[in-house]
Parts: sequence; structure tokens; C-alpha cells
Amino acid sequence: MFKLKMASAKEFRNALAAIGTLIDEGTFVIDGEGLKLRAMDPSRIAMVDFMWGRSVFDEYEAPEEGVKLCVNIDEFQKLLKKATKGESIELSLDQATGRVKLTIRGKYTRSFTVPRLETVGEEVPGELKIPFDVRITLDADELATIEFPRTCEAVIDFEVKEPSTAMFDVGMLQKMLKAGSALADVVVVEFSTNKPIKLDFRLPYEGKLIFYLAPRVEAE
Repeated sequence: MFKLKMASAKEFRNALAAIGTLIDEGTFVIDGEGLKLRAMDPSRIAMVDFMWGRSVFDEYEAPEEGVKLCVNIDEFQKLLKKATKGESIELSLDQATGRVKLTIRGKYTRSFTVPRLETVGEEVPGELKIPFDVRITLDADELATIEFPRTCEAVIDFEVKEPSTAMFDVGMLQKMLKAGSALADVVVVEFSTNKPIKLDFRLPYEGKLIFYLAPRVEAE
């Protein structure tokens, strides 16, 4: 049994859009700490690590032992497209059917239910701990810029332990940047030569949105 209520349905929609850049189906964990999801894309070259602590929600009820909720991300996004500015969202479990109940409240109240998917044999990736040589903190909206020198106004902090170069899938990076900048104003970028890039979008309150993307290594 769980119940999550959030004042902004738009924020929830943006979070799903960020997660949906990598996966079509995802397993959320709802426990005493908050709402969490960590998953890799089907090609196993990218990972998303997301969390909203319980303080992000206006109302939060969850069992301490936690509950797993596997859903179709795209289906949720389609339902949330109906939400408008100023509307709230509520997630709960329909006890009669075992489906997830989504309620959007505003001028009118609309309720939908979506099925829970099977999670048998699912492998949840562990937290990545990679030592990086470059760490740049900057305005999330400016990350798409090709070059940003230390003196650039968008750069908040610039640390280089060792000069580093790496190549990444531009299309995948663009999707991550677009999704992350819709939720955060600041992003911390970390990478090293021929290692994954880490994009840590600094969400408000107890929020976390981190993307990892493996480098493209040319064959010698």
C-alpha cells in the first residue's frame, strides 16, 4: 500500500520524460526514503539514477520495507500529457484490481489505472563509483554549447586533475541534456579519457537525476 501526492503534475511528467529517454519500462522502488529508480538502457551503454526523497511530495505514505512498481513509462507519459498547469497528481494502489491508480486534480478530477508489469529476474545495476579527472559545474541550459572556457559566465566551477578527451553519442547526449535541463538549473559534468561521462543534474530538495553514458572508443 502506498500513496504519493505532488502539487505539480508537470514536474512528475518531466521526471518521467527524463527516465523515458533511456527506457520504455522501469521499476520504481517506493520505500521510507522516497521514490527511486536505477536502470540501464537496452543497449547497456547508458544508465539513469533517479530519486525523489519523501520531502518532495506533499503527501507520502509507503511501507518501510518498500514496494516495487514496474510500469510502462510511455503509457504514464501519455496520461500525464492531459495534465495542465496548476494541477496536482496522486499515485496509489487500486486494492481491488492491483493496478496503479493515477489521479490528476485541478478544475476537474480525472482518474486512470495502469497495469503493474512483471519484474521477475530483473537485474538492478549497482551505483557507479568512477574516479574522474574533470569536473565542471555549469548552467544546465548552456551544456549544449560546444566550448565553454573557464571564464564563461555559464561555468560555476571548473576542476581539471588531468587533461582528458572522450567521444560520446551526440544524439544520446542531446536527449539527456534536454530532459535534465527541464528539471534542474545546474548540472555537474564529470569525465576522464575514454571513461563514461556523468551528468549530475542538481534537483531541488531531496532530488537526484544522474545520467551515465559510455564513451565511443575507436578501434585501433
